[in-house]
Amino acid sequence: MRKNLFVKSILFLSLGLIFASSAFAQRAGYTKDEFVRRRAALADKVKEGMIVLFGEAMPQAGAHFRQDNDFFYFTGVEDLGAVLILNAKTKDAHLFLPRQTPREAIVSGANLLADEKAKEKLGLTNLFEVTYLDEFMARSMRAFAPAWLRLQPGDTVDNDRSEVALFIGRKNRTHYNDQISLNDHHVQKLKERYPFFEFKDVTPFIDSLRYLKTPEEIAILKRNGRLSAEAVKQAMLASRPGVFEYEIEAAAMNTILKGGARGAAYPPIVGSGPNTCVWHYEKNRRKTEAGDLVLMDFGADLDQLCMDITRTWPVNGKFTKEQGEIYQVVLEVEKACIEAYKPGVTGADVAKYVDEYMKKKGLDSRGLRGGLGHFVGLCVHDVGPRGLPLQEGMVFAIEPALYYPEKNIGIRIEDTVLITKDGCEVLTKGVPKEIDEVENFVSAVQPRKASGEPDRVAVQHILIAFKGSIPEPKVTRTSEEALTLAMEVFERAKKGEDFDALVKKYTDDEYPGIYKMTNISVPPNKEKKEYARTGMVRSFGDVGFSLPVGGVGIAVYDPLRSKYGWHIIKRIE
Repeated sequence: MRKNLFVKSILFLSLGLIFASSAFAQRAGYTKDEFVRRRAALADKVKEGMIVLFGEAMPQAGAHFRQDNDFFYFTGVEDLGAVLILNAKTKDAHLFLPRQTPREAIVSGANLLADEKAKEKLGLTNLFEVTYLDEFMARSMRAFAPAWLRLQPGDTVDNDRSEVALFIGRKNRTHYNDQISLNDHHVQKLKERYPFFEFKDVTPFIDSLRYLKTPEEIAILKRNGRLSAEAVKQAMLASRPGVFEYEIEAAAMNTILKGGARGAAYPPIVGSGPNTCVWHYEKNRRKTEAGDLVLMDFGADLDQLCMDITRTWPVNGKFTKEQGEIYQVVLEVEKACIEAYKPGVTGADVAKYVDEYMKKKGLDSRGLRGGLGHFVGLCVHDVGPRGLPLQEGMVFAIEPALYYPEKNIGIRIEDTVLITKDGCEVLTKGVPKEIDEVENFVSAVQPRKASGEPDRVAVQHILIAFKGSIPEPKVTRTSEEALTLAMEVFERAKKGEDFDALVKKYTDDEYPGIYKMTNISVPPNKEKKEYARTGMVRSFGDVGFSLPVGGVGIAVYDPLRSKYGWHIIKRIE
């Protein structure tokens, strides 16, 4: 019975199904009450006057539309040309939108003015045509005491306010490019039209809300952390000497798009060899070579919230001695930082803890001090004041790194963490980063060496499936749970636990969808014909031949389809 079911599962998997787990496939979004609460919190902070915020006026070229971060934070509205006016005393919220022509609505879709229930759905006081904006302001003149505007630059998906100002400054080096931003034009225009208003900067109050995440934001960030981690794992599994950097990027992008993300939170960084030493390298066009490291900095943009994760791994699955020594230093500094994070801690406290941690380990930190990284949220480099002690609800990335361009060695390890009541939670923890974990994970899909090998090898293996991957109704575990379980079994097998004992433990009624077969004789990868139909070549051939007799490995059907079957492989002859 089990053997027949196993064969059926192999045939089912071989149909070419793609990764589409229900755990990732839907966007979560926000409730109406979330935006009502945010607007009320901002009104309470400024206490009096009227707050004016502008949405994006133009679509982004060649990309899915992404609303201005501040405007989205208080409205959730993703229409073009929108304006919000919020009365700080009454908390009344008035949204203004352009009336579209019939052609505009056909070409781009109707905006919220076409929805009779939009006001109720968004928790707004009024929904007006934008042509009424100036008349509204004139009629409400006494309430604009003061008028709160964003007097600082707006941030983008991947640049904080200061970085936007920096890039504007660089743009203006040439006087032909010297023009004010649209945000500054809004301010200038309002001051010209209403010189009798007292204008104040609302930005600090906005930032004081945004840098502490709400429960709804935290839920989405956790989801994004899992999705982005899965994407990087797929990229690692797509790595082997000879692939191009953009192929590794494609594996990650495939995963996040299937998981409901709008796209990447910033241009994916996939640097190999010398490109590992370019901090924000994004060309991703070099062909990898044996001995290269791959440094990947990546994150998804999910429900207008970003993620940031970096891993560095050997493209052929094995660090050199020097690479490993440098990697270990970076890893230990990151681990020390994470251990130190909790409410009340400062950057100086973290640096002190890292110093003591490295001394206890007997490691030279090579100049790395540790500390606090950049905030993460609506922007990858999110808004927030610098130098504050850590508070519950903060989310930020920590990314120690060492670069040796003369050796083509650049190593960065980065995770996004959430500060909790008594410590921190690593949101991107689902990607291997210990040296042995990385090597085992990447080695699982490396081609075997051609010389001195027998024609076939015999292996034992355990298949771990998840809900929907095989026609077995008793299998209810999610794809994430299947991977976690596979790694658990793999680690136990690696430590020498008897295969038969593991099978006995994991194939009872408590763990449906785990199957064992023994003495499978498999060909090397180059002799594919017999196994091409079932997709077992990479799983059994590559991994089986790469192991010594008695060695244990973990295998997948395909780097882009790993969630549809994990095998724990033991070579028996």
